[in-house]
Amino acid sequence: MDVCAEVTLRVTRFAQGRASTQLPAGAWFLMPEFREATWDDARDALSSAPKPMIVAPLLEPGHVGFWSFNTIAAESRAAAAKQITNQQSYCIAKLRSLGLADAHTIIIPSAEGDFAMPREEFDRWLAEYAIGIGTTLQRAVDPGTARLLLRPPGGGGPPLGWVPEVPLTAS
Repeated sequence: MDVCAEVTLRVTRFAQGRASTQLPAGAWFLMPEFREATWDDARDALSSAPKPMIVAPLLEPGHVGFWSFNTIAAESRAAAAKQITNQQSYCIAKLRSLGLADAHTIIIPSAEGDFAMPREEFDRWLAEYAIGIGTTLQRAVDPGTARLLLRPPGGGGPPLGWVPEVPLTAS
């Protein structure tokens, strides 16, 4: 199983909110292909697509758009590359501020339950997937771990995946 593709689907489903948890576990609609896919089929499609890629959780639960960087029009590639670099730089700086080294773990919240991802795989995820959701990281309760937090749909409210007992600051 490609851990990075799995995390991308989990983050997408979680960000799409409560309605997406009411869908059958394998209900995906892939764009721009306009096709239905099971969870495994969607994960395989993400895994086998050329990287880096842009992933966009769409408004309709279970719908996700993804485009390989190579398919983006030449005049837009610089903006896409900037987005990928921005996401990587932010998360790496945030992990440093939390004191997390390469041997540590990132917890990915999802409707299916928390998913532990080794830091090495998280770094690969950052390099391969630019996801259209605001993210940050929070120190987790267990030493040597951090939690990925997602901006809630429409903004406002606490970040998705936030553990209130743990401050959002790096201290």
